[in-house]
Amino acid sequence: MEALERIGLRDLKRMLDREHARYIVRKYGGRCVTCGKVTQSPQCGHLLSRYSETTRWDTADDGNCHCQCASCNMRHEADPSVYTEWYIRRNGKKAFDALVRRHHQVANWTREDILAMLAHVTGTAATAGRKEGLPEDNLPRHVSDGQMTHAVNNDRAQAMTLLVEHLRNKKVPTHNSQVRQLSPFCYPGGKTLLVPDVLKWLTALKTKPSLFVEPFAGGAIVGLSVAAEGLAQHVFLSELDDDVAAVWQTIFYGKPSDVQWLCKQILSFDVTRENVIAVINGNPRSTPERAFRTIVKNRMHFGGIMSASAGLIKNGTAGRGLKTHWFRETLVQRIEVLHGLRDRISFEQADAFDVVKCFANDPNVVFFVDPPYTIGEKKPGALLYTHNEVDHERLFALMASVHGSVMLTYNDAPEVRSLAERHGFCIESVPMKTNHNKIIRELLILKP
Repeated sequence: MEALERIGLRDLKRMLDREHARYIVRKYGGRCVTCGKVTQSPQCGHLLSRYSETTRWDTADDGNCHCQCASCNMRHEADPSVYTEWYIRRNGKKAFDALVRRHHQVANWTREDILAMLAHVTGTAATAGRKEGLPEDNLPRHVSDGQMTHAVNNDRAQAMTLLVEHLRNKKVPTHNSQVRQLSPFCYPGGKTLLVPDVLKWLTALKTKPSLFVEPFAGGAIVGLSVAAEGLAQHVFLSELDDDVAAVWQTIFYGKPSDVQWLCKQILSFDVTRENVIAVINGNPRSTPERAFRTIVKNRMHFGGIMSASAGLIKNGTAGRGLKTHWFRETLVQRIEVLHGLRDRISFEQADAFDVVKCFANDPNVVFFVDPPYTIGEKKPGALLYTHNEVDHERLFALMASVHGSVMLTYNDAPEVRSLAERHGFCIESVPMKTNHNKIIRELLILKP
């Protein structure tokens, strides 16, 4: 290994590429993991792009690298579903989501790290003087909390310019009929009417984002729409609320039998005031049971509000009672569609700030941030959500520091405008329609 000290870092990485590929082929005996064939020229396949050095040289069983034949490796570029399905069958959806999350972190490997990994794959790790503290599975260091400098590429800047022009020419709000309804939630403060604007923005990008992150997911209509339209390679949703999280965990991680049970409960539920109260006041013993209670609570509470202060709908549409808000076939259809999209979406019950930090250094990530509106004189989000306390100053500072593109949504308040201007964001207002058909203007706060 002493001779390697004279070799430059770029050439060391090339050497590691070669030796790592040989290691992976030897590990699997030259057998392709996706088709099972042993061929003359097996290759090192990367489930997620090899351009991320964080997962480029994985050697763990649940890592990013496995043996493939040339045909399967080439086919993966056009159709990643076969390799992805194999990985999830073998390691599970949670392992896949953890890999996606790690893939988007920045490793910042040092020369010593590269030498240690090279020693590992060539079988000389015992004498290589591996750097103390380097994880065996090549996990990257955590993203720093500090400010990060970054450059904006022309593609992102041009897409943002087109979006701003579109917003400035928008005179009337989007109508609900213009949006494909995917979420099982009727969510207070939901962003259904912004979906066409977000999709227009992402469509203008010449390079598809590697990840679309919605850290305050709630009803998640924006992230779900991005996944359904295939406008990002993957979508990452997070939400702190226990009840909301139970719905997403059941849909995206539940067994087929769990999803079937949930759909059966929705279809067979007899909507009476007594039954609704019994479910809401019940004590669910499993995640699917909690998901069902959450959907009942969301649909039967006034305005979809699920905080402790919310009450049941009294008269319903045209005075026809609670049943007018229980669209059983529609709910089941949406759940089944989302369950079918589970390979495109990851969900984690987590704090939004922690999630943003995990992806802060990746310039190919797009963030859609819709926090509770608890800033300004009116604080409209204070009564709508269980978790409504947000450090808005800290949030603006964090979003200004990330390397990817950002869209934040806020109520139009002087305090919000001041924060946005202080942190260098572009501010645009957009017409929105309330549940009472009143036209208001909200702010889109943008960074390319």
